[in-house]
Amino acid sequence: MLFPCAGSVSESWPQVIIDSWKTEFQALDATASANAARAAAAMQGRQNQAFQATLAEAQHNLTYAESDKTGGCHNHLYLIALLEDANEKALSIPILSGTQQGDVLVISWTGSGTLQSARVVFGPWQDVPDAANPMVIVPAAGVQQQYYRLRL
Repeated sequence: MLFPCAGSVSESWPQVIIDSWKTEFQALDATASANAARAAAAMQGRQNQAFQATLAEAQHNLTYAESDKTGGCHNHLYLIALLEDANEKALSIPILSGTQQGDVLVISWTGSGTLQSARVVFGPWQDVPDAANPMVIVPAAGVQQQYYRLRL
């Protein structure tokens, strides 16, 4: 069955459905594109072949989905599946980030991995017990510095 898009609306596919498909496509495309761009920036200069391949697949799916000239309503479910897969692949690449919010540090990450911390950058590194994503870190009294990383 062909799904009508702009310029060929039938009674069985009202414009409101087509508009909702386009809106859904645009929102998911924006999210997946942003996550893929973030992963690509994090992968600059990295030589991890598995993560590079995952990123390449995400970018390929994005490019293919975005090549649809109807704005996401032709073969809608397939295009949405491509964008969801691209987004999942981009988010599976481990990226650790931190932001300071007032007196606390909020650490978050994508992908899998175990959050670790150390008092000096060279270690020894220890797993952070019960690390939740995002992790809110309240500075401990007397601790001047603390480092964090993901152990893959």
